[in-house]
Amino acid sequence: MLRIAALLIMGAIIAYLGDRIGTRIGKRRLSVMGMRPKNTAVIMTIVTGMLITACTLGLSSLFVPNVRLALTEDIALIKTRSQEMQRDYEKALAVDQELRNQVAFLELERTNLESRKSQMEAEQKDALREVEFLRQEKLKIDAELAQNLIEENVLREQLMARENQLAQYLEAVEDKNRQISAARTELEGLEKELKSSRQELEVLSVRLASMREEALQALETIAELSLIIEQKETRRIVIHHMEPLVEYPLQITVRPPKDEFLVAFDGLLTQIRNQMISLGIEPQFLQSQEMQNFAVQVEERVQILWDKIEAARQTGVDTARGVLIYPISEHNVFAGEKLEEARFLVIEDRLLIPSGVEIYRMTLDTQTPAEELLKVIFERDEHIKKLMFAQGVLGNPFKPRTPKQIIQFARFVDALKEEKPKAVLSIVTDDDIYASGNFAFRYNIIHAASEGDARQ
Repeated sequence: MLRIAALLIMGAIIAYLGDRIGTRIGKRRLSVMGMRPKNTAVIMTIVTGMLITACTLGLSSLFVPNVRLALTEDIALIKTRSQEMQRDYEKALAVDQELRNQVAFLELERTNLESRKSQMEAEQKDALREVEFLRQEKLKIDAELAQNLIEENVLREQLMARENQLAQYLEAVEDKNRQISAARTELEGLEKELKSSRQELEVLSVRLASMREEALQALETIAELSLIIEQKETRRIVIHHMEPLVEYPLQITVRPPKDEFLVAFDGLLTQIRNQMISLGIEPQFLQSQEMQNFAVQVEERVQILWDKIEAARQTGVDTARGVLIYPISEHNVFAGEKLEEARFLVIEDRLLIPSGVEIYRMTLDTQTPAEELLKVIFERDEHIKKLMFAQGVLGNPFKPRTPKQIIQFARFVDALKEEKPKAVLSIVTDDDIYASGNFAFRYNIIHAASEGDARQ
């Protein structure tokens, strides 16, 4: 495109120059070779056109090789030669592709032949090894055949000896069969005796169960008699020091108004009076003129504790479920005496020990006599009661056991006696123990074939 533009521009320039030259010659009325000025101008225009054509062809030949070739050679001949060259080129390409395919095929054949050669060499080596192995095996088999022939002769001799032994064994078996028949007769007699013994054993088991029941009843009677004896021996002391004056403390679960508290406190005093009168003791301190003021003091202590509990609850800590008022004796009181002084414990009803906590563990020798085992368990029970009382659980560590509790402990000891020579006794809290709660714990036998428990 640029070449065409250059030719057009050059033609325009030459035409312009020819026109300017012709015009100038016409204006000057020049004459060349004696011709008229008009003819001179025509001649100059013709020469200018020739120059334009010559320059165009020259520049085209210079910048465009095809134009130069078209000007200097025959176009038909050039096309014929070009087509022949194109055909030769396509044939050469086909030959080249065919040669390439043959080379690839030959290369693949060479690779396959090399692989097959390697495989055949490996197979030849394997065949040689197998031939050698078979030769060695043949030698071994020949040796084994010779050995087998020798062993066969030995076995024949042994077989003859075994046949003689078998004849002797058959005679011995017949003797044994006769002995077995006699033994079977004797065994039938023993089975009859065993059946009779089993019946006697069942009778003895029934008698043993009856004797155990009688033993438990005897233990219950002994417990009742022990309680009676203990009451006779301690009849002089009716109330011990620190013993509660009522069975359960006064529980206050919500902040009470002063009037309601005084009514509840009067009810507590009435319970104390009834309990003391039932024991034959005159509660003289209840008739004191200062009881009204004392009730106000107790009410103030209750309000102070409630302030503390509510302050703790506002912080998200529920420290207690209420307030307890627990009257206890300051001194031992003998029968016929007057109860002149008492203490009123005002404490929070806190959770002291959660349920399921193991508070004691000990190993017992079950070969020890039952009386000594029962004594050991009683002593441990007393120790734990005192420990609970020291931790703030209200109760009477001196309160005697009921016959029912003694029977439970006796059955527990009976279960211990049935265990292995050594049994592990675990004492676990049976319920949440609050300051107002009972001594709620369970006696468990662990790591044993059977499990028993006694609750207090």
